[in-house]
Amino acid sequence: MKNWVGEDFLKQILAAKKPAHAYLFFGSENSQKEEKAKQFATSLLCLEKNGCGVCLSCKKIKSGNHPDFRVIHPDGEKIKISQIRNLKAEARYGPLEGDWKIFIIADSQSFTEEAGQSLLKILEEPEGEIIFILTAPNPSSILPTLASRCQWVPIQPSVQEHDSEKNSAWQTLLREMPEDFLKFAGNSFEIFEKASLLEDYQENREAIFKFLLSFFRDLMVIKSGWEDGILLEKFQRIEKEMADKLTFYDIQKKIDAAEEALNYLNHSGNFRLVIENLLYKIKT
Repeated sequence: MKNWVGEDFLKQILAAKKPAHAYLFFGSENSQKEEKAKQFATSLLCLEKNGCGVCLSCKKIKSGNHPDFRVIHPDGEKIKISQIRNLKAEARYGPLEGDWKIFIIADSQSFTEEAGQSLLKILEEPEGEIIFILTAPNPSSILPTLASRCQWVPIQPSVQEHDSEKNSAWQTLLREMPEDFLKFAGNSFEIFEKASLLEDYQENREAIFKFLLSFFRDLMVIKSGWEDGILLEKFQRIEKEMADKLTFYDIQKKIDAAEEALNYLNHSGNFRLVIENLLYKIKT
């Protein structure tokens, strides 16, 4: 299984002994981004600097008793200004035991406007040894001003998370799909041909959309600098070519279009119509 952000990512940060002051871990619901954020924070605070799991620091994090580690979840449906005020009050004191004081803010797409603006002031003028790790479905789901001040860390879901039947459909799709399938020229005939090819697999429509979403998330991974986090190795050459030509915003639009198409499919059931519309939207 692929490493969640790339094997060198954590090593480089630990070796430099100077992490960024803010990260955005983003990915789908099944990407376990909050768990990966906790692993990252644990490694930073670990006495052995590797997330050993057995040192006093790791044990305190696991039991929820480390004074330099906090996870903040929405209060009800929103992350509220009172939560950020409490965070800011605690952050003033800096780390008590470790090298850093680390705050994970889960579901950061849930910020109220007031709470988001309050956190922004800290991110604009970071002080002391404080690290913020935000988690969200994608960068466009949080305030643009917050996203722009974070180092982006795309989290890939694992193929192994699917049951054996879905995994078999996924593997078949990857094996039979032409390498340059998603290298669009954008003309109508090519889109018609690609829609026809995907229609052959429509009995496993979830595998198709997982394939498309994984392809676009690979582009985001490459654009973010974590090439060893690529999930679809067969398409790596094409993905690198496309990532060089696209902006983060362009890639995010493709991800959003694929997720929107899956929602439409669940409501309409017309696979051919939905997939053709999607292919028109994502052409480069």
